[in-house]
Amino acid sequence: MMRSISVMRAGKYVSESIDAHTAWINHIPYDILEHFEVPRPQVVNRTVNTTIARALLEGKLVQSDRSLQEILSPLPAIQQRPGHKIGFFEQGIITGGLITLTSLITIVSAAGYWALRMR
Repeated sequence: MMRSISVMRAGKYVSESIDAHTAWINHIPYDILEHFEVPRPQVVNRTVNTTIARALLEGKLVQSDRSLQEILSPLPAIQQRPGHKIGFFEQGIITGGLITLTSLITIVSAAGYWALRMR
């Protein structure tokens, strides 16, 4: 009983902090959950290509060979120079190296200053 009260208090706190009309904390009504069980893909904006693709999927004949070739043609290459991109892990290695190098230079400089001052 105590656990459910604390969950309700946490749910009330969270639902007061978000900007929404409804808040379901640790509970989603079953009738809402049913909407997510069966995928129902929809084309939001119909274009010429989606119309032709739908006609092809339904087995209808496509009138224009040019538009059919446009759909079946490969995607254009990315306009990027090969081998000149710094990736995610390379950025991490470079950042770590710069932080280490900066720390090392600071420590060596402070030790040198301290050694010269002690003379």
